[in-house]
Amino acid sequence: MASNAKRAWIGGTAFAAAVLAAGSWFFAVSPNLTAASERRAEAEDTRAFNDVLNLKLAKLKSDFGKLDTYKADLAAPRRRSRRRRSWRRTWTASTRSRSPAG
Repeated sequence: MASNAKRAWIGGTAFAAAVLAAGSWFFAVSPNLTAASERRAEAEDTRAFNDVLNLKLAKLKSDFGKLDTYKADLAAPRRRSRRRRSWRRTWTASTRSRSPAG
């Protein structure tokens, strides 16, 4: 009978150890592994986003170096349109003075 009791205790202890190990896995280890995996994915996404921002920053730095050229390009059509407007005013004023109604 003593060996049967001993076997029962050994079997019960092994079963309790297995239940404890499984419970530890499902309630402690597995959630931490999942959280770590999510953090790794977030870190990778952040690195990719930083790479995109670095490319945009390089483009902006390049554009800033060409800013004077861009300003000159934008100023040229303004000068032409001012000349056209002044020519139109002169032409309109001269035609009004010639018209019989004016």
